[in-house]
Amino acid sequence: MLRTHIKFPSSNASPVGSISPIAQRSSQTDQCSSLESLSSIDDDIDLEVLAERLQKLTTDQESDEADQSTANPEDLQDIHTLMSLCNQLCPEDFDEYITSIISKSAIQKLGEASFSEVFLGTCSLTKEETVYKVIPFGEAASEVPINDVIQELRISCAMSTVAGFVKIKGMRIVQGKYPAALLDAWDEWTNTHETESDRPDCYTSSQRYCVVMLENGGVDLEHYEVKSWIQARQLLRDIVKTLACGEREREFEHRDLHWGNILVRDGASKDCEITIIDYTLSRALVHDSLSDIAFYGFTDRAIFEAEGDDYQFEIYRYMRDIVSDGQDEQVSEDWTKFHPSTNALWTHYLVDKLLYAKNLSKPVLRVSKRHPIVDEKEVAAWKDLQNLWTLLDPRRKYKIDERPIDSACRVLELIEA
Repeated sequence: MLRTHIKFPSSNASPVGSISPIAQRSSQTDQCSSLESLSSIDDDIDLEVLAERLQKLTTDQESDEADQSTANPEDLQDIHTLMSLCNQLCPEDFDEYITSIISKSAIQKLGEASFSEVFLGTCSLTKEETVYKVIPFGEAASEVPINDVIQELRISCAMSTVAGFVKIKGMRIVQGKYPAALLDAWDEWTNTHETESDRPDCYTSSQRYCVVMLENGGVDLEHYEVKSWIQARQLLRDIVKTLACGEREREFEHRDLHWGNILVRDGASKDCEITIIDYTLSRALVHDSLSDIAFYGFTDRAIFEAEGDDYQFEIYRYMRDIVSDGQDEQVSEDWTKFHPSTNALWTHYLVDKLLYAKNLSKPVLRVSKRHPIVDEKEVAAWKDLQNLWTLLDPRRKYKIDERPIDSACRVLELIEA
């Protein structure tokens, strides 16, 4: 099963007026560890002491799940790193933690992520509406590898300081059976939505999770109602501007920027605010005590083999071609390097979605008896998106001496020209 992002209920709306050319060819309260605190991780904690604490926590659970007490040194080092990122020495009890930070009457499930669940709740101490991403980690097929969790947290902390990227409020490692309050929210959501996940009560009392607390950025772009071509163009500009900022400040590549990973919130004025989320597959400069770069190595090759009528699947393969210089051999890929062209690829995907999947009718281009009025601003916005689609098409052949569109910064230059 391939799930690389938060999965919200599918939209039943069909495009009006035209079909995409692509589609024609074939989804706590503790403050976040700052970079300063992250760079001062206590590397002197005795792993034997940590092992004893973890073993004691496990033996307090059901006796038939005591296998967690036999972690090898490498696993202990990974756990030590993850705990240090969260400023912890050992996991907290899952149910007690959730009970202490969330008002039970205000918990609802928002969607599904890669083997994870995403909830919305009101923090009982700060009274702020907060998103809680619950990530089960371990070595089982239904768990996220611990190193992937470490990678995502490191990038989340780094990008939290960049405008337009989701702000992280805190993160905590917990252990235990899934809390009843979250299960109730899961059941209520499942009554009205399709799910690819097993009910989380399938996890044992020895299961560990990372709970990431995030700001609520609004509705994902897939389900946000875009009201006009002018608004569609503005949303695209804001997304590209944010990506360009990420490139300049952190050499950031999202590498999975489908429309479920962009949140839109209506502002006090007519303008909207966009927020980029979910760095499961991302790459960025983090400059913490572990290394300068955090990245996902795409060890799961299924992502490049997925088929379907969504342009998203092709983008993964285009990314692989960029990283491997067009070679198919996995050994030629270097995901550590900065390849901002991937951001341009995802921008083309987003232009494609705005043009052909947001239920916007093609604007009237000329005056007639049937259409006596032409909205020139709407026409100009639509044409701008059409032109950008053509310019960003990864199949396009560049002219001699033509400057390539190889980054979000370059795309922003074209938009603002």
